[in-house]
Amino acid sequence: NTPRSSIIFWSFKVVTILLCVLMVVTSIIGVQSINGVETAGKLFVAAYMFFFAILLFSFEIIQIWPVEWIDHIFRRNFGFIYGAMGKSFFIIFIAFLSFGLGDPQSLTLATGSCWACFGGLELGLYLKYPEWFEAAEDADKQGAGTRS
Repeated sequence: NTPRSSIIFWSFKVVTILLCVLMVVTSIIGVQSINGVETAGKLFVAAYMFFFAILLFSFEIIQIWPVEWIDHIFRRNFGFIYGAMGKSFFIIFIAFLSFGLGDPQSLTLATGSCWACFGGLELGLYLKYPEWFEAAEDADKQGAGTRS
């Protein structure tokens, strides 16, 4: 576990948690902007944004303060977010979900852009420097072997 991989690990955790908070706020404000039947579909987009932000937030917290039975549930149902590539693609996916909310326009654009840039950055760094992410992934794999 090199100092660089530790810095990358913690930096990405903090940024992801902050972006999750931003997405929850965006989804709540988006729900408040619904003003009729024509915009009722945005309720579902906001609900998905809220759910995915809470899911990713919970995942990051579980990575920092492990709780074995919750980690087991995450691993079984959302195992793709344990790898850097799967997590990056998930982040990019929820960025586009944010763009779909539409109102308030500046907030959804900022949220979606931040998520897309962060997901792209994480994916690019993983493809260029996979060793930076190997320590965290190795720890995840070792942890999976000790769980029942």
